[in-house]
Amino acid sequence: MLRESRHTAALNIIVENADADEAQWVLLLDQDSVCSTNMIDVLMSRTGDRVGIVCSNILDPNVRSGSDPTGPTV
Repeated sequence: MLRESRHTAALNIIVENADADEAQWVLLLDQDSVCSTNMIDVLMSRTGDRVGIVCSNILDPNVRSGSDPTGPTV
């Protein structure tokens, strides 16, 4: 439980600093995230004036899904 509290506190600090710097977007990843080479372009293509959050597909490398993690879907 304590580890989750520290993790949450760290994420809050990141978002607070981004807000203070007037960042438009924050990308939060964990230690085992694997991103496609075009991830940022694809995510940004989904944004607009009325978008509050954009998230990716979660692919578990231990489960065969038939999806290509390097493809256009992030």
